[in-house]
Amino acid sequence: MCAEFHDSRAFVLRDRAGTVLAQRNPLPVDDLIPRLPAAAQQWLHNRRVANARQRLELGANWYCPKGHQLPEDFAETRTIVIGLIGSPQTTKTTYLGRLVSEVVDHARLSGLGIHCTLADDESQDYYNKNMARALEQGLAPAATQPLSGEATTRPLVVRLVAGEERANLLFFDASGENQQSTQVLAQHNPFLHALDAAIVFVTPKALTDLPAGYPLTGMEATGPRQMHQVVTNLERVLRAHPRYQGRHPARDLPVALVLAKADELSGLLATRTSGARAFNSLPLDRGLYSGMQQKLDAQGDLPYDLLTSYGARGIVEAVFNLTDVRSVHAVSAMGCSPDAEGRFATARPLNVTEPLLAILWALRIVGDRDAD
Repeated sequence: MCAEFHDSRAFVLRDRAGTVLAQRNPLPVDDLIPRLPAAAQQWLHNRRVANARQRLELGANWYCPKGHQLPEDFAETRTIVIGLIGSPQTTKTTYLGRLVSEVVDHARLSGLGIHCTLADDESQDYYNKNMARALEQGLAPAATQPLSGEATTRPLVVRLVAGEERANLLFFDASGENQQSTQVLAQHNPFLHALDAAIVFVTPKALTDLPAGYPLTGMEATGPRQMHQVVTNLERVLRAHPRYQGRHPARDLPVALVLAKADELSGLLATRTSGARAFNSLPLDRGLYSGMQQKLDAQGDLPYDLLTSYGARGIVEAVFNLTDVRSVHAVSAMGCSPDAEGRFATARPLNVTEPLLAILWALRIVGDRDAD
């Protein structure tokens, strides 16, 4: 998938010999189809089928102006841009790798009627090389490296089908170092101004008021000041976002605030004299859609309490000031701490899919918010 934006009219369809084919995709009247007479709808359907058959016979693919091959129905499918935001070592890359493993390799969302695949060869190759192999060996994927010059963050695209809904979920995982100033954040992340949702990561390192001597294992992120700065930088850059301009900028950008490495806080929960003493998980079946907002809110109470009670209230308030559409999640991509060699025991991921589900719910891609 191309890391640049182009006018839709600039995309071309080429056969295996490189010849440009005269097909338009989608058809110019696609948005009118539901209002057309039945005969016209059938004609358009037949034309679409004939076009698809021609593309298969000629080995044709869509290409962007830079020459990147695109999925067959890229022009017909809505693209949802989801940014992974956080300072260095907040497990953004590990989370994304585990999320793809859960929703694609293990089909964890099938009980909800949600089916996912990797959308193109580049995303498949990137996932296999940089994430899947490490996870299969019990290792966390290597952190995304800082960019320099004119380099831009490489996206990973997941194709989602949920009933009649289809979407390309375009994730961009920028390095934490490339998020610590507004200039660098905007320069290396061209997808930022097309952002549809964000997942913001903090770790227990932000909890400065934990009991004295409380052990935090594994590689840890920078402290709360840096994590707060990343959220502030995001807000500053988004001031140029089309949906944020004007006297009354929109504040409906879905943001999932993730308390990552939540497994490190299991010992703290076990000693509590009141409230929840363990992290719970939402059932991944269609029953979740009934009262889903209330279930998401209740699920977020514990991580919200931990963040605000143990020193990270400033980060929470920064996210809540950024948007009115937010959720809070306790997540662990690996489910445990690594051993001395950096390897993890059998994977026990915690709530990895829940931030994505909250975003899909907020964007009305899954469930029925009006009925809820």
